[in-house]
Amino acid sequence: MVIARSSICDPGATCASDVGNVVARIEGAAGSAVLVGLDRLTVCRCGGPSLVRRIPRAPWSYADLGDVAIGSYGSLPVILLRLSHTSEPLPILILERGQVGPALDGLVTLRRLIAAAARGGSKSKQAPIGGVATRRTA
Repeated sequence: MVIARSSICDPGATCASDVGNVVARIEGAAGSAVLVGLDRLTVCRCGGPSLVRRIPRAPWSYADLGDVAIGSYGSLPVILLRLSHTSEPLPILILERGQVGPALDGLVTLRRLIAAAARGGSKSKQAPIGGVATRRTA
C-alpha cells in the first residue's frame, strides 16, 4: 500500500510545533509524522483538504502517557499511544509497510522518554500494550 504525499502540506498549519528540540521524527503515511521532543510529542498530519483548516492538537506531555507501540488497526500498521488515564491505546499515526522498521528506532527513544517521565512522577505502572511486538528480530 502506498499513500501519496500531499504537495500542499504546510506543517506549520497542521502541526503543533511547540515540542522544543526534536530528538526523533517518526514518519507516517501521506507525509504525517510524530515529532518527539525532550518532554512532549506532537502528531503532524498532512495530506487531505479536510485538514487545511483543522486546528492542531496540543502536544502530549510524557507525564500523561503510559506506553507506545506499533500495532495494527485493521490491516494497517499504526503507532498506538496509551494515555496514562486510559486502558485502550489510541492509534495516532498510520504507517506504510516500509516505514515500520524506521519507526521502531524512533519508538526506542520515545519509550525511554516516557519511562523517564514515569520515574519522575508518582503514577501507577501500567502493563505494556498487549500483544504488540515493538522490537525487530534478526
